[in-house]
Amino acid sequence: MCYKSILKFFPALLLLIMVSCGNESNRNPEQTKLMDAITDLSKEVYQNEKPIDIQKGEDLLQKLTEYTNAYRSDSMSATYLLDAAQLAASLGKYQKAIDLLLNYAEHPKATKLDYATYLVGYEYDAHLKQPVSAERYYRETIERYPDSEWAKTANQTLQWLGLTDEELIKKLQEKNQSTSGQ
Repeated sequence: MCYKSILKFFPALLLLIMVSCGNESNRNPEQTKLMDAITDLSKEVYQNEKPIDIQKGEDLLQKLTEYTNAYRSDSMSATYLLDAAQLAASLGKYQKAIDLLLNYAEHPKATKLDYATYLVGYEYDAHLKQPVSAERYYRETIERYPDSEWAKTANQTLQWLGLTDEELIKKLQEKNQSTSGQ
């Protein structure tokens, strides 16, 4: 899973989401000001073809978190939580990403629960090297969202979970031999 491809289009997606979610007339001036700050920071953080500006990324993460804590009932709150989780992972803050994803999973307006559950497993697997926790969330993705593409991905991922590099290479070689021998 590569967040960089997602992050490349983040500012445009953020603007599109902001326009389509909720009625701005229901938002107070402080809320609108914070949303504007998030939009402006997003443009700076995700400049085309440049690495993420770490300090501005930290600032954006703080603003996203601030918004989701202050305006949980707003339609943008769930979107910002998921955005914050992806940003945290991009910044190497994997436990923070997991915490945000778990918060997202409890959000009343969360719609991408299969994706979020899978990502929790992924963070435990790929970055924190905790295969037991990763397996728990991969299996949860499969059980709760059996028809989801993320459940299919989780099912495929489970066959490689916890393997050392040597075991992984051996398994791939065996798989390659069995398919080339047919």
